[in-house]
Amino acid sequence: MRKTLFIMLWTFAFLIVADAAIEMFIRYARASSSFLPVVRYFDYGRSVPGKLTQWYENPSSIGNLSKVAWRPDILAKSKSKFDKEIPSDGPVIRGYSMSFVNHVIKSAQKLDPTLIVDLHAGPGAPPNFTYELFLADRHNRRAGDVVVWGILASSLGGMAALSNQTWTFEQPAPMTYPIFLPDKDGLRKIEPIVYDYEDSLNVTLQKNAKSRWYKQLEKYDRFYSPITYGLTSVDNSPFARQVRRSFAKRYIKKRKSELLGAGEAEPIFPYASVLIEMAENFAQTARNDGQVPVVVLIQPRGPEPDILRILKPILTRLNIPYVASIEWQSPNDPKGFVPDGHFNDRVNHKLGLAFLKAMHK
Repeated sequence: MRKTLFIMLWTFAFLIVADAAIEMFIRYARASSSFLPVVRYFDYGRSVPGKLTQWYENPSSIGNLSKVAWRPDILAKSKSKFDKEIPSDGPVIRGYSMSFVNHVIKSAQKLDPTLIVDLHAGPGAPPNFTYELFLADRHNRRAGDVVVWGILASSLGGMAALSNQTWTFEQPAPMTYPIFLPDKDGLRKIEPIVYDYEDSLNVTLQKNAKSRWYKQLEKYDRFYSPITYGLTSVDNSPFARQVRRSFAKRYIKKRKSELLGAGEAEPIFPYASVLIEMAENFAQTARNDGQVPVVVLIQPRGPEPDILRILKPILTRLNIPYVASIEWQSPNDPKGFVPDGHFNDRVNHKLGLAFLKAMHK
């Protein structure tokens, strides 16, 4: 017994020393680009507040997403472009989506260089983000424009969140967006109290701002958890960070399965009915403004809900032009994807052609 205890104590002591040594190495390695992958590997396990604090303190660091895809900035840029446009240039393709759909539209532009494009996007943007951008940017569109709403199957879980920071643990972009819920009059919107970069920065600087934001996340955001936000003091330990990373990834995966439904389980978030209502409102709003609505459905690799199956009935009934990647590229065929998970040029070319046909339908 004494021997076992002795071994355990020495093992524990060794782990403490090794942990401290690794942290010292990481601090040294931050100054060298050669060791950047190692540093980023251990940083993936920091708490969400820990990651955001690092980003705000080091705004020029590689992979910093603290200023990415804030709605006020996107809308201001859109207005600036709109104000400088010459109406006689013809219709503009205005996209509200993410990188997958941006690639499709740019492929279409290569096929037809006369196309004028204005893209509004966020990293892994969920449908509630892209739909809200479409609504908010209405005054920056003209009759005759083509309006594109992009939906990414792997981001459907974000429909139950107020920010990417709660459900994309390893790279928690603090960009925010509303949650939409079914209501007797259509959709009810829950707007986050953190709206822009300055609001988000204040959360890290002011206790009151932090308290209000976390209370709202706890009340409405279905991914918010002490697993990803709590015990920020253990961020000082590389070993503890890796333990947190493991638990956080499992928690988010399990939570997403519960929200969207997995296997025989019923979803606990009404994402399908919300998507259908969004699609109908999207088409009606665009057509009321004399614009052409096009929906682009992206089915990436992995076991995600089939968004074409969910939306095809409403798209067909309302004669809404659409492009569904699953009709051109199987999500189970790795040959159509590049290492970062996006479609390769061959697939984007096919989708670009399909987009041009849908746009002129």
